[in-house]
Amino acid sequence: MEVSDKEDGQAAAGGFDPAGLYVKAVYLEGRDKAGMSQGHQIVTGAIAGKNIMESSDCKTCHKPNEKSIGPSFMEVANKYKADPKSPEYLADKIIKGGGGVWGETAMSAHPGISNGEAKQIVEYIFSLAGGAKQDPTLPATGSVNPTLGNELKDRGVLYLIASYTDKGGAGIRPITGTATVELRNPKIHTESYKDSDGANSVEIEGMKLLVPGANTGPLIPTSIWAVFPVSS
Repeated sequence: MEVSDKEDGQAAAGGFDPAGLYVKAVYLEGRDKAGMSQGHQIVTGAIAGKNIMESSDCKTCHKPNEKSIGPSFMEVANKYKADPKSPEYLADKIIKGGGGVWGETAMSAHPGISNGEAKQIVEYIFSLAGGAKQDPTLPATGSVNPTLGNELKDRGVLYLIASYTDKGGAGIRPITGTATVELRNPKIHTESYKDSDGANSVEIEGMKLLVPGANTGPLIPTSIWAVFPVSS
């Protein structure tokens, strides 16, 4: 896995924070990603939320596990994580500020933080108390079973998903870059191509087969899989 960030450096040179990298593998039948769990998005959001928090003034008044000027993030998570309406409420609180819940000290407003960024901060806060299910990240280098231990499917696709959230900079919010690689079963079903040269489609016992001829040219699949470098 190659990660390159202008400010943080490159993975090969050891100049980036590995805590900002999250890698996941998913094996699905077909290319419908609706069955893919949301674990990757949750972890990515928590990482981004942590970096956004650290690039703002939040850590001036809040600490992960200790009460400071304001409550610890753990106290906030334990109070609100069971309420399904709390992400929107807390995001609004982060942006608009206010007080009266944890004492007399009011929290400063953060109008420069968007609603999406505020919700990522909330995801990070809840992650401290185990408020969101998180799949562990895969290492940046190594190997995986192509079916992840599942039964091999003719239409099986292995998705390798990687994201990196940088640290941001002076006046710059952290940015998350994401890339996905799709590795499909080498079998190509006859209904999955749109053109061929010199091949014939036949049906034997209810199964359709593509029979190449002596001068068969390349098949042109209906889909193209692309590989992108992870950068942010």
